[in-house]
Amino acid sequence: MENFPILKRKKVSNKNQYTDYREFLREEFFYSCAYCSMTEVEAQGIGFDIDHFKPWSRFPESKNDYYNLLWSCKVCNRLKSDYYPNTEQAKKKLFILRPDKDIFEDHFSLNNNLLHSETITGKFTEVQLSLNRQALRRLRSIRKGKFNSDQYIAHGVSRLKNLRLDNLPAEVKGDAFRLRAKLLGNAQKTPIMTDELIKAMARSRLLDPEENHSEHMKSRRALLKKLKAI
Repeated sequence: MENFPILKRKKVSNKNQYTDYREFLREEFFYSCAYCSMTEVEAQGIGFDIDHFKPWSRFPESKNDYYNLLWSCKVCNRLKSDYYPNTEQAKKKLFILRPDKDIFEDHFSLNNNLLHSETITGKFTEVQLSLNRQALRRLRSIRKGKFNSDQYIAHGVSRLKNLRLDNLPAEVKGDAFRLRAKLLGNAQKTPIMTDELIKAMARSRLLDPEENHSEHMKSRRALLKKLKAI
């Protein structure tokens, strides 16, 4: 079966400044770093930035190009810096992978919370962005534990669904059927992992734009001007 990049970019209307795309980028990248996949919630004290995949210092025409912008944690953004391959580096396939263009599974495998590079491009990306740094290894371990817990619960629900209650004593059979129906009903109410649910789990409200931000900044500037005049 043919694989595709995990993320497909949307069409958005043109903006005057790249910063105007901030909320579009957050949502489109599932409130996660485009490079290491750390979510805003998982990042805790680590902030996020808009990354110019092609650095606008070298490609000024791409400064406000939406499709040149990625949502990135500050660590990956700092490590990537203004790297973009020159002609010789491109010949050596020293690219940085991006989720809307590349299929990460073609370049990486995961074992014991470590990324193992399968290609030169994968190895370069891993080293350039330090994708096996301690914080990411810990994050993978936490995610693995959460996944195993969900699998354990799902297995329990499956066993409960197939449990034979017909041979139970009459005095407890009715209660057993009602209890199983209640438990299975609650399990079925558990939402599936839709895109919207994933975004809700990944999003940090602390990074949402401040309400009335422009009015607040205008008032702040006026107050500072007044204080400086004293």
